[in-house]
Amino acid sequence: MLGSGVVLSPRRCGSLTHARPYISGIVGIRILGSPTSVGSSPRDSLGPRQIFTFTHPPLPSALITEAVHGATMALASAHPRSSVPPGAWAMLGRTDLEASTCWDFPTQSDGHPRAGDASFNGVTPARCAGNLVRRYSRPGQLVIDPMSGSGTIGDVARALGRRAISFDLVPRRRELIRADARAWPIPNGIAALAVIDSPYSDNIAYGNDPRCLGRISCRDPRFYEEMRRVAIEAQRVLFPGGILAWIIADEYRGGVYTPAGFRLMDVLSETFEPIDTIVLVRHHDRSASPMWEHRARRFNFYLRGFKFLFILRKPVGELGG
Repeated sequence: MLGSGVVLSPRRCGSLTHARPYISGIVGIRILGSPTSVGSSPRDSLGPRQIFTFTHPPLPSALITEAVHGATMALASAHPRSSVPPGAWAMLGRTDLEASTCWDFPTQSDGHPRAGDASFNGVTPARCAGNLVRRYSRPGQLVIDPMSGSGTIGDVARALGRRAISFDLVPRRRELIRADARAWPIPNGIAALAVIDSPYSDNIAYGNDPRCLGRISCRDPRFYEEMRRVAIEAQRVLFPGGILAWIIADEYRGGVYTPAGFRLMDVLSETFEPIDTIVLVRHHDRSASPMWEHRARRFNFYLRGFKFLFILRKPVGELGG
């Protein structure tokens, strides 16, 4: 017996006649390829491999529909070196949760076609929001989107069974609340997750309101002072252990590089515990054209290819307020 639910099997993937039935888990494992024996195949001589037999009851419905994600995870079992049984992913249930720190979502609405507005400048990818909501909140818990833009984050949160409050200084939909991200209209310590996709500098005109944070350059120290005020509000509203997810990008303009992401992380680390940093691949930016690529090579600079997604936690010992 190797831990709970794991039994050494004398056969490759055969059923076990003496193992206890388990509701879920791995019930068969065999190590192949070490040492090489006479008559063994080259595949078995490449090193130890594990052959698993999974027993998992079928889910009442797929987590992610076939039409949306197809067989993305089943590709693993088709690989010639794979040791995953062909039906393993179907038994375990599909999932679109990202497993690495590089997230690449080519379209804005993939998986959530009714979330947000793909034409909005700087819109958050719906699958990015979905990953955050599913990882860091539970059904029924509260998710806050204090710079809501076109409302993608709140739309995704509600579609996944969470409660959501979305507000913006310049709301673009009737159901969005008009409020300043530096003064959240929410009581202390009640939210599980806050997702902030803030302005990165003053390169996009979000509205004519002089209070708009997108009117301050990231080269100006005031930019980070105002973002600190937003972070303090997040710290107040999240319950202990709650998660703050913040999206931002660096800037290269007029021959000057500004590491806005690193500077913001320094600010956020004053009141939050960093968990990890995700790289969000950028798509369909205005600079993604042959002309700008030619300029980047000729004048020896780089186009912005990614955004930062900082994941931080409110310390458990803090109550906020």
